[in-house]
Amino acid sequence: MDMEFVGTLKGVVDTREGNSANGHWERRVYLVEEVASFPKKMVFEIADGEVGRYAKWDALVGKNVVVKFGIDASERNGRWFNNIAAWDIAGVEPKEPQG
Repeated sequence: MDMEFVGTLKGVVDTREGNSANGHWERRVYLVEEVASFPKKMVFEIADGEVGRYAKWDALVGKNVVVKFGIDASERNGRWFNNIAAWDIAGVEPKEPQG
C-alpha cells in the first residue's frame, strides 16, 4: 500500500550502516511533522537506493514536503515490526494549519 504524508521535514534522527554478504548498506531515518494546530509526526526510513538521494533529501530539511511511502511488516525472532519506507520526497508550497 502506497501513501502520502505532507509536513515539514525535520531532519535525520538515526543513521545505521554495516556490511552483509551483499556488501555495504546504509539506512537513514527521517522525521516529518504535519503543519497543523495539533501536528502528527512520522518517522520513515530510506535504504541505499540511487546515488545522491540522501543529499537531495537532506537539502529539503526545514521545508514543506510530500513524503510518498509504503508500509510493510516483517517478523524477527518471533516479533513483528512495521516498516515505513519512503520512496520519494518532493518539496511543496506551505499550507495553512489545519484545526
